Amino acid sequence: GYTFWIIATSDYPQAETLFPGQYIQRDTVSVPASGWAKIRFLANNPGAWFFHCHIEWHMSAGLAMVLLVSPSQ
Repeated sequence: GYTFWIIATSDYPQAETLFPGQYIQRDTVSVPASGWAKIRFLANNPGAWFFHCHIEWHMSAGLAMVLLVSPSQ
């Protein structure tokens, strides 16, 4: 589906201001317990895309979502 730029994380929140415009591009990111990740992506691939964690019980607990990109297409 998508790759995205990792702007900052709870482990390294200052990355956004220390390295503006030089963000790492990935298709996965590790997020620590009770942490966060700030990402940026270009929604240019129409469809329904599943945004989720790879820990199975997280998905059953509702920690997943579907991104609808260009639903009229």
